[in-house]
Amino acid sequence: MSLSDLKEEIEEMTKYHQTEMLRLLHKSNAKEFLSENQNGTFVNISSLTPDVIDEMTQYCSYVKKQQAVLSVDENEKVRIEKHFFKDNKAKLNINDNEIANESSI
Repeated sequence: MSLSDLKEEIEEMTKYHQTEMLRLLHKSNAKEFLSENQNGTFVNISSLTPDVIDEMTQYCSYVKKQQAVLSVDENEKVRIEKHFFKDNKAKLNINDNEIANESSI
């Protein structure tokens, strides 16, 4: 993965994952490559050691895999809800309407 690809992937991450990436940099003693101002924290990734860049690349791969698995699981959940619970909503609405009608009598 090129440095520009790594940069783009980090920018597309959620704030949580970007924060985890900063923790990884702090843990790797790469603090001298960080610059912070009111707009955020900036990293000179071209100056990082290959080991740190590898760790960052591995974390990006981990996040991608995690998001893919969660997406598959979420799609399966939606499919199951549609398949098994689609009629239940209609039945619940009918029962609620019947109860409301009986209460008003």
